Amino acid sequence: MMMPILHGESAFVFLAIVVGLGAYVRQVYVDSNEIYDQLKSGALASRWPLEEKFTQDRLANLKYVQTSLIRVTRLMFLLILLLSLRIVAQAINAIPADVAWIFKCARVSEAVLYYWDLALLVYVSVSFGMMWWTHHRGSERERSYHEAMWDYFNKRGPKDSN
Repeated sequence: MMMPILHGESAFVFLAIVVGLGAYVRQVYVDSNEIYDQLKSGALASRWPLEEKFTQDRLANLKYVQTSLIRVTRLMFLLILLLSLRIVAQAINAIPADVAWIFKCARVSEAVLYYWDLALLVYVSVSFGMMWWTHHRGSERERSYHEAMWDYFNKRGPKDSN
């Protein structure tokens, strides 16, 4: 007989990790939005002139990151919903049939729970991969824009950079 992978406390720990990760993704999105708005409004024009290519490239990268984070956030909410339903299914199975006969038809076999758990773990693994790729690609681009910005100001000289 197959035992569920997320049995007992491990499901709640898993849910807490996913919710915490969702909060992190949300904060990264808010920060990227704030930087984008500051760049676009010219508030950072002393270092990031809007007419320069490196600034336009950075704006495009921030849009890419924001779009990717929106996609990941949707996947995270779906994951939280599926994981919550999974915990509910485990709770229904824990109720003795003779005590709560109404839940008898809602019981889920341990094999179904096992495959449900496996699918959730694969889902999280793919989500982590997507987040890693977005972070890696965005960070690499961000570094190159900062280098271009500093090259630009180094070529202008100290008296021109005021």
